[in-house]
Amino acid sequence: MKQWKIPLATVALALVAVTASWVFLSRTGPQIDEQQAEEALRSGIELFGQTDYEAAIESLGQVPEGSKFESTAKYYEGSAQLMLRDVDAAIDILQQAHLLAPEDPHILYALGVASFRIGNMKLAKGYFTSVLNIRPLDENDRELHKQAKGLMDTLAIMERRQAEEAEGQPSSTGVDEDPQSPVPASDAPDGGDAGGTGD
Repeated sequence: MKQWKIPLATVALALVAVTASWVFLSRTGPQIDEQQAEEALRSGIELFGQTDYEAAIESLGQVPEGSKFESTAKYYEGSAQLMLRDVDAAIDILQQAHLLAPEDPHILYALGVASFRIGNMKLAKGYFTSVLNIRPLDENDRELHKQAKGLMDTLAIMERRQAEEAEGQPSSTGVDEDPQSPVPASDAPDGGDAGGTGD
């Protein structure tokens, strides 16, 4: 009976080839069509700008997980939910965006607005402070800073008013402000910009 002997180097080479193939296939996974993702994002931003928030949410939901546009899509999707006054859904989606882009001042601002809406002034103040701690890079960022500062001033007035009311004094201000849009006017999409959050 003849025995077959396979050289050890051949076995080692075969194992390396199989392992390399497995690693390559596991890392590449399903390919993301970034062009299709960008088109879904552009469409969603355009619909958001037209105040068709439900359609915007649907379009933005087509941006796949792992796309380079994911944080921007989630920012606009969360902002659309906020405009539809579904604050819980907005916060959930905006927190997902925040995990993807923790230093994005637009996401922080939107989370501040959402926190303001649910009455969590301490959290809102924290988000607005975070916005102010990020150096503005362009005119949109400077406008965002201005709006965050304005809302911080509003929060300070509201805190002062609550303290006066707690002490039994009549309120010295008539502020009852509810920020309507998580997207600053300077950041309003024009349909030609797929960004807005610095991705």
